[in-house]
Amino acid sequence: MSAADHLPSDFEQVLATRGLLGDPTKTFERWWLDHGIGAFGPQHQSRIHSLGFVSGGCEGTPDELDTLSRLTKTYLEQGRKLDGLPPSLIMAIPINVEGIEEEVSKAIKLMRDAAEVKPNIPAQRIQPLRTKAGTIKVEPLGVHLDRMLTKVFWDQHNWEIEATFQPASDDAREMNSSDPYIREDARRNLRQMLSQSLRTTIRYAENAARGRFPSHAPVECPVYSYDEIRARLESIPNWYAPPRRKGEVLDPKTVFTF
Repeated sequence: MSAADHLPSDFEQVLATRGLLGDPTKTFERWWLDHGIGAFGPQHQSRIHSLGFVSGGCEGTPDELDTLSRLTKTYLEQGRKLDGLPPSLIMAIPINVEGIEEEVSKAIKLMRDAAEVKPNIPAQRIQPLRTKAGTIKVEPLGVHLDRMLTKVFWDQHNWEIEATFQPASDDAREMNSSDPYIREDARRNLRQMLSQSLRTTIRYAENAARGRFPSHAPVECPVYSYDEIRARLESIPNWYAPPRRKGEVLDPKTVFTF
């Protein structure tokens, strides 16, 4: 959308969502730690991680020590991030001591008090963004998005683009018919199908920009410039877009990966 275009009347919702979700061009891990946890909450509730076991009566077998080292590294680099980077206490607990459970509880409380940690109130947590989890089929949405990206990156007629996604359809077979009436009718049908798919994709995007996802309900939309979308995507570091070739037959299964 160019600066001269009129902004939707509810554009403040878009700004609010952007402020909540931040820069979407970061790597997922960086974005999740900076914004995703606060917007959606941790992927699961923080929980106790068992990092290993050392046998009694010895210093630990090489396998036990190797496993302990590996699991500790995995927890610090992965598991703790999925938990939302909570303040964490790593303890060595002699499990053959009677009443150790009570001692562990006391130790946790002392450590929490010393670190001035308030339970269950992450400092960076904000009001979570509500989504309709489980109500969307990912594959159809991906096909809609593939059509949009093909429209953005390939210099083809709309009927040619739609035909690449439905090569076995009657319209795709008849789009180059020698009969001009059959040919034009087939191409018109293909153009209409692509237009409908693009409209659905835009509605998904515009609703998501307003904090509503998944939804393709009617919404006030700006005028989309596919050339500007392409330029912005190509400006993102590490973005990959296949070269555009006029008239090339595309395989939608291999064009874009997510």
